[in-house]
Amino acid sequence: MRIILETHRFAPELNKAYIGPTRTMVPVPGCQSIKDVRKKLFAPLKHAGRFVVLQSNNLPENKNYDRTQSGFCNDMRSLAGALNAFRMRHNLPGCTTAVKTKLIG
Repeated sequence: MRIILETHRFAPELNKAYIGPTRTMVPVPGCQSIKDVRKKLFAPLKHAGRFVVLQSNNLPENKNYDRTQSGFCNDMRSLAGALNAFRMRHNLPGCTTAVKTKLIG
């Protein structure tokens, strides 16, 4: 991937990087080299695994009780435990629970 860096000696907060074949402009304040830009924009992931979003949807008269929780999950057993705990906390008549997972890394 091609990176072009535009630097300003006396105003490093105005530095810009042009990335890729379309030369998309991305502000990179404080970066003085291509190595700094790569480290800032393409840093390794802090967490790798399954990202889970649990969402409760209630009837229209109980809409203010809707809740959403999200976080990382190690395995499917811990997801099942978290889902059971979430359902017990938000147990209203007509409440449905949605689970969305996304594999990261």
